[in-house]
Amino acid sequence: LGVLKLLAAHPDNQVAVAKQGLIDATVNAMLAHEACTEIQVLCCELLHMLAANPLLPAELGEKGAVDAVVRCMEAHAWSEALLEQGCTVFRNLGLHKGQQQMMLAKKVVEVVIIAMSANLENPVIQEQGCWALWNMCLDDKVELEVAEKGGVVAICKALEQHHDNVKITEVVLWMLLNMAYTHTCLQQHIMDCGAMPLIEGALLKFPKHQEIKRRATEILEKVFN
Repeated sequence: LGVLKLLAAHPDNQVAVAKQGLIDATVNAMLAHEACTEIQVLCCELLHMLAANPLLPAELGEKGAVDAVVRCMEAHAWSEALLEQGCTVFRNLGLHKGQQQMMLAKKVVEVVIIAMSANLENPVIQEQGCWALWNMCLDDKVELEVAEKGGVVAICKALEQHHDNVKITEVVLWMLLNMAYTHTCLQQHIMDCGAMPLIEGALLKFPKHQEIKRRATEILEKVFN
C-alpha cells in the first residue's frame, strides 16, 4: 500500500494505476483489515488522492470506496488521523459534479458531522469537514439536506471553536453566503444557529482580509437586514 500511495500521489499516474485495479485493491484491503486502524488510514490517504482526479470519482463510488470510508470512520471514530483522511476523501470527491447526491445517499453528511462534533478542537477535521459539507452543497438539492441534517450547526461550531483560523473562517463564510443566496428559506435557520455574532467576530478578527470582509458583509446584508 505504501508503494501504491507513492504512485497515486502523482496525478499523471492515477488513471493508469486505477485501471490496473488500485481502487479494488484498496477497498479489498479495507474490508480484509477492518480492525487495523493503520491500514484504514493508509487506504484513506490513497483514496483522497484519487478522489481529487476528475476522471475517477464515479469509479470510486461504483467500486465501493465511499462505503468503505464511511464504514471505517464509524468503526474507528476514536482515531483523529483516520477522520482527517476520511473527511479529506469526501472534500475531494464532492468537488466533482454529479457526486453530491451519491454521497448524500451513502450517509456521508452524517458521518462527517459526527466526526466534526466529536473533535471540535481538531482544526484539520474541522477544516476538511467544512469543505466536505460545502462541496456537497454545490448541488442545490443536497444543500437543503445538509442544512436539515445539522450542517449549519456543525460549521458554526467549527467557526466558534476556531475563530482565529483563517482557512476555517473562509470556508464557513463561503458556505453560509451560498446558502443565504440559494435558499432564502435557510436565512432564518442561519440566524437561529447563532451565525450573526460569529460573522461579526470574523470581521473584527480579520479586518484586512478582503475576501473574509466581502463574504461576511454580504451575509450580514443578505440575511440580517
